[in-house]
Amino acid sequence: MADLFEMLLGTGMRRGESLGPHWTDVHLAERMLLVRWSLTAVNNNHLYLGHPKT
Repeated sequence: MADLFEMLLGTGMRRGESLGPHWTDVHLAERMLLVRWSLTAVNNNHLYLGHPKT
């Protein structure tokens, strides 16, 4: 969990954006993380993986 909080504080990402990336979006050698997906709770029951706001 500490790594997740460090990523949130260091990047300014939203909570859903930090839970949505796939491994294909992570480029460790280039130190780059692409934000293509966001995890959202719909009606507080179902999780939806969609595109981020901006």
